[in-house]
Amino acid sequence: MVYSMTSYATYTVEIADRGSLTWEIKSVNHRFLELSWRLPEFLRSKELNYREEVKRLVNRGKVDLSLRWSPSTAESFELNSKALNNLKSVAEKLEKQWGRELSWQGDTLLQWPGLITEGAAIDSHEIDDIFYETSLNSLRQTLELFIQSRQDEGNSLAKGMQDKVNKIVENVDILKIKIPDWQKRLFDKFSTKLKDIEISGDADRVAQEWAFILQKLDVAEELDRLYVHAHQFQKILANNDPKGRKLDFLLQEMNREANTLASKSSVLEQTDIAMELKLLVEQLREQIQNIE
Repeated sequence: MVYSMTSYATYTVEIADRGSLTWEIKSVNHRFLELSWRLPEFLRSKELNYREEVKRLVNRGKVDLSLRWSPSTAESFELNSKALNNLKSVAEKLEKQWGRELSWQGDTLLQWPGLITEGAAIDSHEIDDIFYETSLNSLRQTLELFIQSRQDEGNSLAKGMQDKVNKIVENVDILKIKIPDWQKRLFDKFSTKLKDIEISGDADRVAQEWAFILQKLDVAEELDRLYVHAHQFQKILANNDPKGRKLDFLLQEMNREANTLASKSSVLEQTDIAMELKLLVEQLREQIQNIE
């Protein structure tokens, strides 16, 4: 099973005659699990409980979680007396420093951040019995949608990656078939060149020189390792464990083999295939950045 680290989910639950709670979860790729929270003040103390629910299901990613409380009536709006007193204290200091009175407009005060609060009448008993339990259950519902979204996106990524790995295997098979023919062509060219410049020599010496050239151009080990890495990639892709870091390591190795294939190339066709292998590996590395 493949899970993407890019996902989004939202879920709303109604509390009869009181209002609604809405969870919103969104995530992007990240090396580790990083959780950011935005909670109503009266539920902020429950963050650790919410965190445990998330960590049970999510292993990696930068995840932003917000819980929004929307009261159903205007009666839930209340004046934050503490904020008002703090504001008044600051205003008095400014008046003293500037030597004049400040002018206050009612609509300005109403717009002051934190001065008017929602749900301030909710007491601790209600938090435990109604709001907290409801918020926890709705978080679980939201996480189900979130994980499903991650899985759907991950399956789409997995299909694209599987196609690219299959293409890598095809190119390795092509090289295994064609390299002997390319080496024969190179040997014929080598022999012709010797005749053209009228260099005489015994057959043993020519064979030794040719063996030395073949040794420098030999890519059998690189092809075998690419083949093994590709099948290991497919095996990891099919299991249910977190796999992003493992796949990234394999792709580093595959990129190294592709570079060696290019450096040992003796014909343009081999260079072209090596470049295509490097491109496929790079595309895979970009895709797995979103894999958990």
